[in-house]
Amino acid sequence: MNRLILMLIFGLSLVLTACNKDENPASPSEPQGELYSVGDIKIPVLKGDGNRMGRQLGNLMRSEIRELYDLMVESRLRSHRFTYDELLREADLYWDTVIPPWMKALCDGLSMTGGLTLDQIKILQLMDIILLNREACSGIIAWEYYTDGGCLLIGHNLDNEEAVSYAHLLCVTVFKFTDSGRQFAVFGYPGIFSVNSGVNDAGLCVTMNAAPMADVFTARDLSRPWRRLMSFEWLMTCESLDMLRIAYLDAPVALGCNYLAADVGNGTCFETALDVILERNPDEDGLICETNHFIHHLLQEHNRAYFGDNTGTSSHLRWNNLVAILRDHKGAWTMSRLMDQVLQVPEDQGGVMNSSVVSFVFRPLDLTLLIGSPYAIEPVFIDLNNYFD
Repeated sequence: MNRLILMLIFGLSLVLTACNKDENPASPSEPQGELYSVGDIKIPVLKGDGNRMGRQLGNLMRSEIRELYDLMVESRLRSHRFTYDELLREADLYWDTVIPPWMKALCDGLSMTGGLTLDQIKILQLMDIILLNREACSGIIAWEYYTDGGCLLIGHNLDNEEAVSYAHLLCVTVFKFTDSGRQFAVFGYPGIFSVNSGVNDAGLCVTMNAAPMADVFTARDLSRPWRRLMSFEWLMTCESLDMLRIAYLDAPVALGCNYLAADVGNGTCFETALDVILERNPDEDGLICETNHFIHHLLQEHNRAYFGDNTGTSSHLRWNNLVAILRDHKGAWTMSRLMDQVLQVPEDQGGVMNSSVVSFVFRPLDLTLLIGSPYAIEPVFIDLNNYFD
C-alpha cells in the first residue's frame, strides 16, 4: 500500500511539473532572454528568431504586458470609447494587410507566454497608433559648435497625453536576431513592436514626430505603410545615416511625419507629407530642431494647399523655444543639460515639455543613452554597450 501511494505521489508531481512548464519550452541550445534594470527602467534583452524573442519577452515581462493591456485597452473598453469587436475588426484588417512577417512572428511568440491571446496582442499593436496625438513630440539634433566638445547628440520628447497612465511601464527592449541584421534597442512599452524611437549597435538613431496632417497613421489607409514599422527594419539593416537615407527615400509614401535620424557624425530630418519628402539639413553651426509643423517652405505651401493651416500654436511655441535656448547657450550643451534645461522644462517656461511621457538624449559616439519619463521615471544613463554583443 505504501509503495502504491508513493508511486501515485510521484506520478502526480510529474503531471504538475509538466503543467507549469512553458508550453513550448526552449531546448538548452536555444538562446534565452535576460532582464536587466537601470534605475526604474527595465531592459529585456531578447535573442533568436522573431517567435523565440516574442516568447522570451512574454516570460520576462508578463505582468507588465498584462498591465499595459489593461491601461491601454481595457480601460477604454470600460469607458465605452470603443467596443472589443470594433477594435478586433480593425486589428484583423491591419494584420492581414499591413503587418510584416517579422512582427507577426513576434506577436505569435508573445501570445504563447505573455498572458494575452493573439487577438488581444493584435489590438495592442493597433491601439499604439490609435492613441497617438497629432500635435506632439519635439526633436533636437545638435553637434559641432552647439555641444560641449562638438560631439553629436540627438534628443526627443514623445508627447502623448493618452499614455500618461502607463508612462511608468517605459522600457528599453534590445533585439538580437540570430539569423540576420544588426542588434538594436527600442524605447517604448512592453509588447508593442512598432518603433517611435530606437538605436542600433552602429550608433544609428531614429525618432519621429507627428506632422500637421490629421490622422498621421491610420489602419484604414492601408496604402501607406507606417514609418514606425519600417523603422524596426531600418534599425535592423542600416549601419549609417547614408544607408538610412537611401532606404527612407525609396520607401512607399507615407502620411505626415517629421523623421529625425543621426549617426556618429551627422544628422538630418525628413519632412514627409503625403508623396513629398524634403530633407532638412542643419544650420551652419550644426543644429536641427523639429516639432510638429513643417519648416521647409515648400512643404508649408504643400500642406496649406491640401489641408489649410491646421498646425496649432503649441508646435510653433516649442520650436521657437528650442531654437532660442540652444542658440543662447551654444557650445555648452551636454546630455544632462539637454535633458534638464530643455526636454523636461514646460513649454510655457521656455522648454518643450507638455504631455511628454518619454524623454531621451542619445550620444552615438559611445552608445550612451539618457532616458526617463517626466511623469513617472527619473532619467538614468544607460551604456548600451553592456547589452549589445
